[in-house]
Amino acid sequence: MKPWVLGAALAALIAFAPSAGAAPPPQGFYGVAISGPAVDGTLSLPAQLQRIRHAGGDQVTVAFNWADVDPDGPPEQAPEHWESLDRMVTLAARRHLRIVPVLVQAPPWARTDPSRPFSPPKDPAAFGEWTGRVAARYGTRGTFWESHRSLPRLAIRDWQVWNEPSGGNGVDDPSVFWQKDGPWADDYVALLKAAHTAVRAADPSARILLGGLVGRSWEALKLLYASGAGPYFERVALHPYTGDPHDVDTILRFCRTEMAKHGDAKVALVLTEFGWPSFNSDEYKRLGAKKIARYQARWAQTAIAELTYERIKLRIASIFWFTWVSHDTSAGDAFDYAGLTRLTRGGKVVAKPSLKVFSRWALKARRR
Repeated sequence: MKPWVLGAALAALIAFAPSAGAAPPPQGFYGVAISGPAVDGTLSLPAQLQRIRHAGGDQVTVAFNWADVDPDGPPEQAPEHWESLDRMVTLAARRHLRIVPVLVQAPPWARTDPSRPFSPPKDPAAFGEWTGRVAARYGTRGTFWESHRSLPRLAIRDWQVWNEPSGGNGVDDPSVFWQKDGPWADDYVALLKAAHTAVRAADPSARILLGGLVGRSWEALKLLYASGAGPYFERVALHPYTGDPHDVDTILRFCRTEMAKHGDAKVALVLTEFGWPSFNSDEYKRLGAKKIARYQARWAQTAIAELTYERIKLRIASIFWFTWVSHDTSAGDAFDYAGLTRLTRGGKVVAKPSLKVFSRWALKARRR
């Protein structure tokens, strides 16, 4: 973990005070990724969504798993199961939270390797067919909204295709979410093309987000453009994790440079994940949980401030902190400490200092 020299205003976690002439962020700029205990049944999902809305979040990003809808086979062979996605969309809409879903996790029968949960689909066309059904259900023409007219009609417009197909540490390095040996870009582009074609056929106003690139994301972008990805996305989703908050902007600038080379200078960026887990094993043991959590809050203040001030120049559409709630107990998994809140052993969700930072920015922007 790098030390930073922070002024008194930063140390006090300053509130939103945009420079003269700067327009406030649009509605929906600040969001939260939900995962883990927020969605796995450990906690009340309605209560956590309500807290997110109360904290200033306008959007959430969450996994839409193909395996949940078609666990037993394609729809012509087995019943579809929309219950969990219907519930998520219903609960979010009631709280005026728009969803940006991550389309991911093929069922075992559709995977390249059935034994690996994030093995990519063996047939891009089958994945595309599923994404088309999802968009036809929840998109702007969605059948779900026609049958749920009492809900606020928060149709889904942005769809992220898969999650972190590149591990980010090397040109051809796959990730834990792309469990297939060998180069990944050509296979991912085939998946992207199939999803783009099907989703846009179901909803011409839909925007496809490129897969949540992490690490040396600008190098992954270069590889994707070389594999023909250019026509098949409307926005680029990034996960700019870094120890130094100032480097978040640096990562985005590198990506913008690569995008401009391919005629995508005006294509928006969406940070479907960003954040600083309040944990580093050596530092955590040396400094303790409370001090590390304060460092996370300082990281959040610096990063959110820079992203807010630079959002027009860098064409940032929205940012999503990863994640809402974490356990904060792991001996080695940094992301188990990433939450704005933490789940105590007694089952209580406790705010961390970083939540106060996020809320100051998000609530101020909502009021303006």
